[in-house]
Amino acid sequence: MKTNRLVISLLATIAFLSIGSPAWAHKAHQEQAAPESNQEAELIKVSDDTDAAWLAHARADYPLNSCIVSGDEFDGGPMGQPIDFIYRQPGKDDRLVRMCCKDCIRDFRKDPEKYLKQIDAAQAATASSHAH
Repeated sequence: MKTNRLVISLLATIAFLSIGSPAWAHKAHQEQAAPESNQEAELIKVSDDTDAAWLAHARADYPLNSCIVSGDEFDGGPMGQPIDFIYRQPGKDDRLVRMCCKDCIRDFRKDPEKYLKQIDAAQAATASSHAH
């Protein structure tokens, strides 16, 4: 008898979830599951497969000689050479991002827009100084 009630309850629950769930619940689930723009983005380490011409141009135009996260200087500074990454977002141009270590990579991934704005500001300052 207990088994019959359990089976009936289970079937009723399945039927409710598959057929009778309210529309607002589905919409709320969709909003919750919808990825944010930075969740769709990828941080890809530069490799031998990277377009060499694009990389050379991106490195030449990169406005900083320090890690975007820590601020530590590259080239002779305590962090040595930069680790180059491509930040790729759907619908936007690829971006070169240079960091010094794994800890900075982790921090960048937490708030990429913060660091991309810093790169944009440095590029604007560089362009402004070249214009004068």
